[in-house]
Amino acid sequence: MSESRLPGSGCQVVESALLLHSDGDQLANGVVLIVHSPFSKALLSWHPISDRSLQARFSHKQGHLTIILAYPPRKLQVTVEKKIFYNQLSTTIQSLPPHDIWVVYLAT
Repeated sequence: MSESRLPGSGCQVVESALLLHSDGDQLANGVVLIVHSPFSKALLSWHPISDRSLQARFSHKQGHLTIILAYPPRKLQVTVEKKIFYNQLSTTIQSLPPHDIWVVYLAT
């Protein structure tokens, strides 16, 4: 989900799902990754990257899967903001363990 507008970053359980959310203090952007049971048991770690992105790492039979969920700036937004966003995304991808399978989901 994008544009979650949940305050701050955190993790909470809603019914049988785990909600991982990353947002700033302005409540202007924000993303939420919903992890349903039984996948929540495979969650190894997660962390917010910015108010527009987060990263979650899961274990599976063949190793590890990293999901990066990101909400890019819209076409009309300032070019500097876009450069910062894509630089953060690039840095995050480059920092992933080399043997992880990874998925980048750009929410619109």
